[in-house]
Amino acid sequence: MKTMKNILLFCFCLWSGIIVAQSTGRPKIGLVLSGGGAKGFAHIGVLKVLEEVGIQPDYITGTSMGSILGGLYAIGYRADNMHQMVAAQDWNLLMNDRVDLNEVIFEEKSFFKNELVELPLEDWAVKAPTGAIHGQKIEELLAELTLPVYQISDFDDFQIPFRCLAVDVVKGTPVELKGGYLADAMRTSMAIPTVFTAVKRDSQVLVDGGLIRNFPVEEAKNMGADIIIAVYTGAPVSDYASLNSFTDILMQSAFLMSIKDHEAQMPLVDYYIAPDLAEFSAADFQSFEGLIEAGEIAARKQIEELQALANQLNELGETPSLKPMKVVDSLFIDAIEIRGNKTIASSEIFDYLEPLLGRKIVSADLQEAIESLFGTDLFNKVTYRLLNDELLLVLQVRCEEKALNILSTSLIYDSYSNAGLLFAASTRNTILPASRTMFIGKIADNFSAKLTLLKYLGKNRDKGFFAQIGVQRSEIPIYELGEVASQFRILEVPFDLRWQRRIQNNSLLKAGFRHNILYTDPIAGRATEVFDDVRYRSSSFYVGFEHNSLNRNVFPDRGVRLTIEGYNTFDDQFSFTQLSNPEGLQNIPAKSGDYHRINIQLESFLPISVKSSLKFNAYWASVNNTENTFADFYLLGSPEKTTERSIPFYGLDANELPVRSVLGLNFGYQSFFAPNWMLSLDVNAASLAYPETFSSSGDDQFFLGGIGLSIACRTFLGPLQFSLMYPFDTDDVASKRFRSYLNFGYKF
Repeated sequence: MKTMKNILLFCFCLWSGIIVAQSTGRPKIGLVLSGGGAKGFAHIGVLKVLEEVGIQPDYITGTSMGSILGGLYAIGYRADNMHQMVAAQDWNLLMNDRVDLNEVIFEEKSFFKNELVELPLEDWAVKAPTGAIHGQKIEELLAELTLPVYQISDFDDFQIPFRCLAVDVVKGTPVELKGGYLADAMRTSMAIPTVFTAVKRDSQVLVDGGLIRNFPVEEAKNMGADIIIAVYTGAPVSDYASLNSFTDILMQSAFLMSIKDHEAQMPLVDYYIAPDLAEFSAADFQSFEGLIEAGEIAARKQIEELQALANQLNELGETPSLKPMKVVDSLFIDAIEIRGNKTIASSEIFDYLEPLLGRKIVSADLQEAIESLFGTDLFNKVTYRLLNDELLLVLQVRCEEKALNILSTSLIYDSYSNAGLLFAASTRNTILPASRTMFIGKIADNFSAKLTLLKYLGKNRDKGFFAQIGVQRSEIPIYELGEVASQFRILEVPFDLRWQRRIQNNSLLKAGFRHNILYTDPIAGRATEVFDDVRYRSSSFYVGFEHNSLNRNVFPDRGVRLTIEGYNTFDDQFSFTQLSNPEGLQNIPAKSGDYHRINIQLESFLPISVKSSLKFNAYWASVNNTENTFADFYLLGSPEKTTERSIPFYGLDANELPVRSVLGLNFGYQSFFAPNWMLSLDVNAASLAYPETFSSSGDDQFFLGGIGLSIACRTFLGPLQFSLMYPFDTDDVASKRFRSYLNFGYKF
């Protein structure tokens, strides 16, 4: 059979050599690369074999992932280059809009991509986006990879002429992309419906070409290809026996038109390569090595026919030599053009881009400026083009602004507050220009709410005034000899007004005034027999410094978070309804003198391998009030911070110990042993002192140690973490028993 095929091929090639123009000398080879998400990485393995036997395509067409790899191959990348490129990427980061948290300005870090759902509001009505992912990171990568051809707008002028396919969902027809900015064409071709946002162009709404035309053979023929080599990594047709679930039927329905089109294109194909990808999914980006290998295996099964084709083509004429791909070492930006902004002034945007103007830069400088602008969290997406305007090089920056009003939500659960809902409603430039107003609420057993106003100042919006009023309810136990003696419910109403100055992206200086009102009610234990309620208020001036260079909000593995705060408290006043007059309470003054409070907390992560990191925490917090600390204290316990007073400690339940002062250390090791899974081991120890009113021991110091083992995973609804803990060397401060803590959902 192979011999007969080779004879027929030779006859065809000989006939073609006579018929075609003598200047051509050989038939034209068209290479067709289908889509398939991560499965498309198999194309790289096929390209390796084609290079090995000496087949160089004269035309390339591609859809979705095939458009990315095909476009790169057309401009001069080779299989080895693309293999290295794929291996160098963090695909979890690329396939969403999460730039490294390190690139986000300090004021937005707590909220950046840290919610289950973010919904833009227009006229206070929800406007859903056209896809879950806007594609910031993937477009940054495509722009960088296609930089060598930024001056070429006709895809026929690439080293290998190229086409890619999208679908216009308005008309329901395929759209052939053959010119313009290559990175845009690639991104358009891979705009998977509901996953990536659609691309609007003129009157067209364009999405992934795989919806209808995942196998662009006809386009290769129309370009002039005589022989078609086609690689298919798309969805196969499922038979009756394999359609057994909702997802099976949904996938078959979604790609049915594309599958039928694939079958219609098959008669035009001369060499068909379909790697066995049954064990992979379209989202298996981490399995790129196995996918590339699968493509190579499939191509090698036909290596004799491919080698025969290469030999026979060479007999009819030499393979045209390809020029080395142009390397862009540096750029000189003569002008900057800003497009797409509607409510944010061009002058504000220009401040982030001005360092690029009028000097020689490299691509890394360009990427850094774009990421800094995106890191303001004012935009859904920030992309760029390089345009030649006569003798000038113009940087065109295209901004897609976020809605001025945004609603963010997250389902939450933890062992302290139980199930609840966390939400934030924010509006920009509504009350004042260059401002952000936000309401954050937590609906749970221990609820909280706060209203904030941030007014930016300065050329780079790096200074500003911040005002906040809030309310938070929490419950704390009081232990004696390891047993709960009393239980208190606290309602706290703080007001904060401060000036702040951001230092680059990761640091913040602050100084301000804080007024706090606190209501305490005993709800269980002996305290209910002593007094009915306590009302406390105080005022403080404070200064502070904060630094946050963590790489992400959820399960960070690199960076440092540091908080340093110093308070001078004055005008603190008590009042309470006393039911009896036990020893200790009669000496509480209605007003105490000024006192100081200091809070230093350090959290750091040091990666020691790709999948593991070390964790080190240190903290020192102290209330320096010799007269009374009845309403100014810290709460020690649980693996996470649950209130503004909280200090995490493995071995204790949430807020188990109120302390006047604490000095502690934590050492931990965390391993990301599987995609989206983490295992961590933590050991911590602290020296602490009770608030005087909470303990008859007065200033006595106590020592406490604890250990915790946690398992965590990222789910599509949010992060989930379970910790099992045990305290040791407790000095009878806490009972020696196992404790557990379950935490679920995004927190901001």
